[in-house]
Amino acid sequence: MIHPYKLAIEGFGNIIGPLKIRFRGQGVRVIKAKNGTGKTTILSSIAWVLYGKPLKNGSTVETWEHKRPQNYLGTKVSFKFKKHGVKYQVIRCKDYRGTVLGRVGKNHLMLVIDGEEYTEYQNKRDLQKKLELIMGQNYELFTNTVIFPQKITRFIELKGAQRKEILEEVFDISFITQGYELANNKLKELAEQGHTISKKIVELESSIWNKEHSVELLEKIDSEIADKVLMLRTKVTGLETELLELTHSKPRTAEKVTIKIANIRNSEIFQQLSTKMHNLTVQEQYLTDRVSDRKKLEKKIKKAKYSDKEDVSCEVCGQTLDTKASKKVLDKLLSDLVIVEKKASTLSTAVTKLKIDTQSGSAMLQEVCSLEEQKKNIKNKLATWEKGDRAKAIVEVKIESLQEEIKRVLDTDNSEAIQVYKDEAEELEETLDKEEVLNRKNIKQQDIYKFLAQKVFSKNGFKAFLLDMAIKDINTILSKYADQTGFLVELEIADNAYRDVQAIIYVDDYPVIYQDLSGGESKMINASISLSLAEFMGNRGSMNLLALDEITENLDSENQERVGNIISTIGEEKDVWIITHSPYLVIPNAEIVHLDSEEGVINKLYI
Repeated sequence: MIHPYKLAIEGFGNIIGPLKIRFRGQGVRVIKAKNGTGKTTILSSIAWVLYGKPLKNGSTVETWEHKRPQNYLGTKVSFKFKKHGVKYQVIRCKDYRGTVLGRVGKNHLMLVIDGEEYTEYQNKRDLQKKLELIMGQNYELFTNTVIFPQKITRFIELKGAQRKEILEEVFDISFITQGYELANNKLKELAEQGHTISKKIVELESSIWNKEHSVELLEKIDSEIADKVLMLRTKVTGLETELLELTHSKPRTAEKVTIKIANIRNSEIFQQLSTKMHNLTVQEQYLTDRVSDRKKLEKKIKKAKYSDKEDVSCEVCGQTLDTKASKKVLDKLLSDLVIVEKKASTLSTAVTKLKIDTQSGSAMLQEVCSLEEQKKNIKNKLATWEKGDRAKAIVEVKIESLQEEIKRVLDTDNSEAIQVYKDEAEELEETLDKEEVLNRKNIKQQDIYKFLAQKVFSKNGFKAFLLDMAIKDINTILSKYADQTGFLVELEIADNAYRDVQAIIYVDDYPVIYQDLSGGESKMINASISLSLAEFMGNRGSMNLLALDEITENLDSENQERVGNIISTIGEEKDVWIITHSPYLVIPNAEIVHLDSEEGVINKLYI
C-alpha cells in the first residue's frame, strides 16, 4: 500500500505557493471554494509530479505570466509517500531556477529513496519508468482509481480494449501481457538462434562430408598407389629374372673347335685327301664336259645321217653343203665321237678310282663338317649373346627407371594428410554434437515459450482466467453499491476474438443503454464504477488516497446523499479528498478545507 504524507506545490498553475498539504491516512476532506480558484489544480499537480501529465490534457502547468510575482522561480512540485516502510520523494520541475538537491531545478525529474537521490538512471524517460514501477500503476489507471478529475473520459465511456487495459492494471495482471510480449520476443530470439544453429549444423555436416570425402579419395589414391607399386615391382621382378637369364646364358668359346678343325686340316692324310678330292672334282668336271661333247656329236651325227633328205649347212660359214661334203662331215664326226667316247671311258675309270680312294677319308671329312657346323652355331650364339648383353643393359636401365618410379610413388604418401583430415573431421563432429545439443535445447525452449505465449499468456489462457476472477470481485463490489445507487453494473468479457471488457447496466433488473441515461444517472453509474475500482485497488494494496472532483455534479439531493454515505464508508480506511460546489453533499465527520486566494491566485490552504 502506498501512503502519501506530504505534497508541496510551487508555481504550478494558479498556485504560487509554496503550498504544503499533509495527508493523514484516513478521513474525508471536502475542498470548497469559488469557481476558478484552482481547486482542481491541487489534484492536477499530483498527477503531473508523478506522471508528467496534468489532468487537463494540453493545459499549461506554469503560472500565467501576468499572474507571476517578481520572485517567481518557475514550477516545482514535490510528492512524498511511503511504501513497504521505504520513504520516497518525487520532485518534478519546469523551467525552475531555484536550487533543488544542490543544483538548479531546470526541467529535472528527481527521485529520492530514504533520503538519498536515486542516480542510476540519468535519462528522464528511464527514471519515469522506474517511478511507475514503484507506483505500480500507469497514468490511465491512476486517473480511474485514485484521482477522478471532472473533465475526463470515464471508464464506461472508454472502448472495450481500453477498459480491458485499465482492468489489467487494476487487477495487477499486466505482467501477463508483459509475459506474452517477453515470451514472443524470446520465441523470436530463439527462432533466430535456431536458424543460426541449423545453418551452422548444415555447414558442419557439409564440412565433415568434405573431410570424409577427402579421406576416401586419398585412401583410394593410396590403394591405387599400392596397386601401382605392386605392378611396378612385378615388372621389376620379371626384368630381374630376364636379366639373370641373360647373365647366365653366355655361350662357351669356339676356340677349341677352331683348333680341332685346324689340326684335322693340317694333317698329312687330310692334305692328301684334299688333293685327291680336288683332282676328283677337276676330273669329274672334265668328264662332264666330255659327256656333253659326246651328246653334241651324237646329235650332229644323227643330223648328218639324214642329209639326203635335208640340206646340211656348214658349221663355220653356214653355206649349204652338197652330198659329198656332207659325207665327209659325217665321217669326221663319227671319228671324233669314237675319240670322245674313249676319253670319257678313261676319265670315268679314273673318277671311279679317285672316289674309291677318297671314301677312306669321308669320316674325317664328316667330322670336319660337323666341327664347322658347331663353330658356326657357336658364332651365332655369341652374336646373339652380344645382342643380349645390350638387352641386359636396356633391362638394367628399365629396372632402374622402375625403381625410381616406385620411390617417387611411395614418396607420394597421403597418410599424414589423411590423418589431418580425420582429426579435423573428428573435431568438427565434436562441434556438431555440441551444436545438435544446443539445437535440441533450443527446440525444447521454443516449445516452452510457444506454450507460454499461446496457452499461458494468450488472451484465452491464464490471463483470461485471472481477469475473469478479478471481474467477479469487481462485480461483487458493484452489486454492493447497487443497493445504494439503484443501478446495477456488471462487467464481463466479450465473446469475440479480442475478448474486450463490456459494461452492462441494469435498471430494475433490465439492461439499458448507457447513452439512454440522464446526466445524473450516468454520473451515478460512473461514481459507482470509480468507487468500486478504488475499493478494489485499496483491497489489493494500492495508494491510500482517493481524490474526487465534482463527483456529485448533476445529481439530485437524494443521490448526493447516497454518494456521501458511500464516501464516508471509504473514508474510514482511506484518505479521501472531495472537490465540490454542491451544498447538498453532506458527508458525516468530513473536514472542510478552504482555499485563500487573491485575484485567482492561491496563497494558502487551511482547515
